Amino acid sequence: MPARGSLPLSKTRRRAFRLGLQSWRQTPLPKTPSSLVPKTFSLRVRLEETGDMYRLPSCHADTTVRELKEELDLIAGIPFHFQRLLYLDQGILMDDSTLGFHDFVPGGIISMCLWHQDGWQELALAAMEGDASASCLAKTPVGRTALHVAAAMGRLYCIDLLLEHGASFFEKDLKGESPLDVARRLKRF
Repeated sequence: MPARGSLPLSKTRRRAFRLGLQSWRQTPLPKTPSSLVPKTFSLRVRLEETGDMYRLPSCHADTTVRELKEELDLIAGIPFHFQRLLYLDQGILMDDSTLGFHDFVPGGIISMCLWHQDGWQELALAAMEGDASASCLAKTPVGRTALHVAAAMGRLYCIDLLLEHGASFFEKDLKGESPLDVARRLKRF
């Protein structure tokens, strides 16, 4: 029995109604006028495995997800190729897409998860918990060492410990930045 005040829908009308809803779902939301989005804005990133929050202060609409991951590589200490970034319900963000493409809201929160393959998640979590079994001379694919990360975070005790175990302040990443350069750029010293 149809609800009070409604008429029964024929198969044709039900199908048309469903199609109308589907086309409504596929209609893109209006874009925020570029004049309302600040040129430089900050984003927050939550590491889902631990709940840790990281702030990225100098983002732009043309910043790529890959560039965002490379910055998180330093700030969070998690190599970019272990990161999966998600924003709202858009799924995993592709490295070559830009923040403007995804309509990031200034001050919004991005979720970061770690890939579960080959034990990398366990390794990254052990490093975050202070497990000293990892080599301080290992490099990420962009040439960063544990000393780059410690300098980016301003962790003096870690820096001293890494230097005692053979890390070098002169080791440069693929962008030509030494740990000291990174610390200066992020105003840690």
